[in-house]
Amino acid sequence: MELVTRLLEIIEKQALQIAQLEERVKHLEEMLEQNSRNSSKPPSTDSYARNKPKVKSQRKKSDRSAGGQSGHPGTTLRMTDEPDEVLVHHVDKCTNCGGPWILSLMIMNEDRSLTFHK
Repeated sequence: MELVTRLLEIIEKQALQIAQLEERVKHLEEMLEQNSRNSSKPPSTDSYARNKPKVKSQRKKSDRSAGGQSGHPGTTLRMTDEPDEVLVHHVDKCTNCGGPWILSLMIMNEDRSLTFHK
């Protein structure tokens, strides 16, 4: 008889614990279903685990391919033999560390690249 009474007590405790856990699961599932669209939560708290509605582009599909279109002439800035101005930059110290700069002069070449001179 004691064994039956003891087992009934255990069953009652387990039933109570199951009911509490079911209530907790229900509450947590409700929290998971909330997002910035259906509550006052900010968008930064939206979980990425759930599927978010995809943003659809307002653009209409074009029959043209992406990038430059064939037949378009395009323009390029051409180099000149006589530039309007030549800039010489003197560097006294490193802009990162403030230490002395070994290369103290930069000259822009004809191809617009920089050459460093002592």
